[in-house]
Amino acid sequence: LAHFTEEQVQQFVQHWYGALHEAKQFTQTEAQNRIDSMLAAIGTLERDLVANPLLLTTMAVVHYNDTKLPHERVKLYKRAAEVLLKRWQMHRAGQAGLLESLGISDSVLYPALYELAYTAHDSAKDKAAADLPHEAAHKVLRRHFAGLPEPLHKATAFLEYIDRTAGLLHGRGSVENPVYAFPHRTFQEYFAGVYLTKARGRFEDALASKLPEGDYWQVAARLGLENLLHNEHTRERACDAAYALCVENPASEVEWRGVLWSGLFAVEIGKEQIKQDERGGERYLTRLTNNLIKLLAGNKLPHRERAEAGFVLGKLGDTRPGVCSFPFDWVTLPGGRFMMGDENDGPAHEVELSPFKISRYPITNAQFAAFMQAGGYEEKKWWSNEGWKARLKEKWEQPDSWNDESFNLPNQPIVGVSWFEAEAFCNWLSAEGM
Repeated sequence: LAHFTEEQVQQFVQHWYGALHEAKQFTQTEAQNRIDSMLAAIGTLERDLVANPLLLTTMAVVHYNDTKLPHERVKLYKRAAEVLLKRWQMHRAGQAGLLESLGISDSVLYPALYELAYTAHDSAKDKAAADLPHEAAHKVLRRHFAGLPEPLHKATAFLEYIDRTAGLLHGRGSVENPVYAFPHRTFQEYFAGVYLTKARGRFEDALASKLPEGDYWQVAARLGLENLLHNEHTRERACDAAYALCVENPASEVEWRGVLWSGLFAVEIGKEQIKQDERGGERYLTRLTNNLIKLLAGNKLPHRERAEAGFVLGKLGDTRPGVCSFPFDWVTLPGGRFMMGDENDGPAHEVELSPFKISRYPITNAQFAAFMQAGGYEEKKWWSNEGWKARLKEKWEQPDSWNDESFNLPNQPIVGVSWFEAEAFCNWLSAEGM
C-alpha cells in the first residue's frame, strides 16, 4: 500500500476507534479520548513511520491493548515487534501457527531477526530499509536454526511464508530473485542496534568498529543503548559503553566521533544517574564535558556532528564562559571604515566606526532567562514607551518560541524576540553592569 497522507492518518485513527465504538467496546466519550490520546502520541514520531499503513495499524493495536503508546521509542518498537510477530503465530481453523508448526521459539527467532537486521544495515548505506537477498537471509536463518531438526527446510519454509504474509519482514522482488526487508528503516536500525549489544564481545567494542563509518551507524548504536536501558534494564552496561567511547585525549576523527556518541549516550542515561555511579561517573562527566567543548572549538568532525555535540553540551551543561552565564566573553574589534546605505536606506556613504567589543557568542536562552527571572517582562522601566505599549497589546510574557523544543536548550541562541524585547533586555543588562 502507498503511504498515507496526513489527512488519511487522521481518518484512520478516527475510523479505528469509531469502529470500536460501534462494536460497543467504548462509549463515544471513551472513543474520542482514545483518538485524542493516539493522535497526540503519534504526533511525536517520524512522519514516514506513521504514514506506513502496516506500522500505523500495528501502533493502533498497541494503543488499543495498552491504552497508550510507550514514551520511549525502543519500548514502542519492542511492542510493535511483538504485535507483528503474532501474525506469524496466528492459528487458522484447524491449523497450527507458522512458528508453532515449524517448532521455532521466540528465543531462536529473535536472535535470527537481530542478525538479519544487522546484515541488512551493514550492506546498505542509504536512508531506506535495505533489501536482503534470499541467499543471505537463508544463510543467517540456517545458522540460527541449526539446533532444530531440518534447519534447511525450516529456513526455506519460513522465507516462503514471508513471501505471502507481511510481518516483521516482508518479501518483495521477483520470483527468481526474492529479497526481504523490514517494514521501515527504524525497525532495521532497532534490531541491528540490539544485535550490537548481543554479538560476541563487548557492546563498546562493537561500537568502536562502527565509528570509522561516519554517522551511518549512530541511530542503530543509540537504539541499542536505549534497549539496554529501557527494555533490558542493564544500566551498568550502558554506562560502560558510554565511558569507553570517551577517551582521555582524543586525537583522530574516529575518537572524536566516539566522544559525540558517548555524549548522546550520557543524555539518554541521565546526568544525575551517572553522577551516582561510584565507578567513576563524576570523573567521566568532567572528561566528557571538556572533550565536547574541545570538539566544538575546532574542525574535529563534520559540521552536522559538531552541531549535535553542541546540543548534547546544552543538555549536559555548557560551562563555556559567556555562553550560559555572565559576564560575556568579550572580543575587541578595532573598528574602521565601511560603506552604509543603498537605494532603500539612503545613498551609500562611508562611515567610520570606533573600536568596540562584541560577545563571542550570541545571546543564549540561559542569559535571556536571567532577564525574565528578574521580572523583565513586569518592570516597565526596562522598556521604551512604544515597547511597553506593544508588550501590553500583544500580551508578551516570554519570547515567541520559548517553549519550542527545537530552539530552547540553554546554550542555543535566543529566537522569537521582537526589537522591543531585545531593547528591554539590553537596558536591563546595562543597569546590571553586565
